Amino acid sequence: MSLRVRAPLPKGEERRGPGGAPMPPMDDGYMSRMVKLVPAEAVGPFPFLLDSAQRLPLPQGSPRWGVYFVAWVLLLVVVVLRARATSEPGAGAQWGGVLIAAVAFVIWVHVLGGDFGLEILLNKMLAGAGADGISRATGGALSPDTAGQVKTFVSNVTLTAWTILAPAIYRGDDSTTA
Repeated sequence: MSLRVRAPLPKGEERRGPGGAPMPPMDDGYMSRMVKLVPAEAVGPFPFLLDSAQRLPLPQGSPRWGVYFVAWVLLLVVVVLRARATSEPGAGAQWGGVLIAAVAFVIWVHVLGGDFGLEILLNKMLAGAGADGISRATGGALSPDTAGQVKTFVSNVTLTAWTILAPAIYRGDDSTTA
């Protein structure tokens, strides 16, 4: 099965098969686009791998290297598999669909409690510290509990909006006549 998203053809045009024979319409409706844009190949194994990564014995307060590694590896899996699954001879990969699936996976990672290691820098900025760790803030920073609640809320809202809007906006290649 191809994960390539197909937009409806303009009126008067039709897709042609081998030998120029007309083909039935193959455009994807909203639900089909939504299913094709969800990165199931990475969202499925991520909770299992996240749990394994979180069980790695690390010193208290050290970065979660295992969690970062799992997130980056599965993001690479999404990009590679989506590029191949949306590719057609002569048309190449459908990079819009690949990008949408990759962004969806990044959001999923945060919803499920993982991250990519970029939060280390974000947490320092929220605390008023620069990348070098030196504090430059005069006000109070968010407590770790409050920051976690904000992250969860923002991740959940972002996932909901992305899942609803991405398939409504992205309609695939308008000019394919395969």
